[in-house]
Amino acid sequence: MKNKTIMLIGFMGSGKTTVGKQLASDLGIPFEDTDERIEARLQTSISEVFASKGEAYFRDEETKELKLLLGEPSGRVISAGGGLPVRPENRDRIKKLIAQKK
Repeated sequence: MKNKTIMLIGFMGSGKTTVGKQLASDLGIPFEDTDERIEARLQTSISEVFASKGEAYFRDEETKELKLLLGEPSGRVISAGGGLPVRPENRDRIKKLIAQKK
């Protein structure tokens, strides 16, 4: 299980981060939140990105974040932003991400 990636998907505010942190702790693997990663990379909050650049820009950033995750080692629990799986290309990347073992 140490090299398996688990991705939690659900509506905004449904508890993905809370459950993900506990699950990662129980399994002894890292936890990541795509929204937190985007905020860190852009050095601003999600709400500010929506306000200043719009939803389409943010959704593009979610897609970029999935691409970055695919290039990193597996073996973690990831909480996906609520809208991340809406784009078909993101769903394909999620499937690749949870299937990879590296």
